[in-house]
Amino acid sequence: NSYSNYWVLHVTDTVDYTTLQVPEQPQPQEETAQIYPNPTNNKVWIVLPEDVLVDEIRVYNVFGQVVKSVHGTNEVSVSDMSEGVYLLRIVDTGGALYTKRITVTK
Repeated sequence: NSYSNYWVLHVTDTVDYTTLQVPEQPQPQEETAQIYPNPTNNKVWIVLPEDVLVDEIRVYNVFGQVVKSVHGTNEVSVSDMSEGVYLLRIVDTGGALYTKRITVTK
């Protein structure tokens, strides 16, 4: 004798999306930051539009890991970083977000 069990499930969405809190993220800017020199083996400088000031720069590797973070400066030293491509996430003092890619050479 062979018996088979069957499960009947009814799944409903019980999340109240009207009260769901999502943290505010800076929005990407239409105007872009300028990065130079790129590629580089020593430092990169960031120039933001309209002379706004840099609050924070995070450097991400290809795995999405933060490999460097600097505050209150428009330059990042890359001399201690491995050769490769990195993503810069720049936030200005007004909370605007800029994203740029840099190439580190040796």
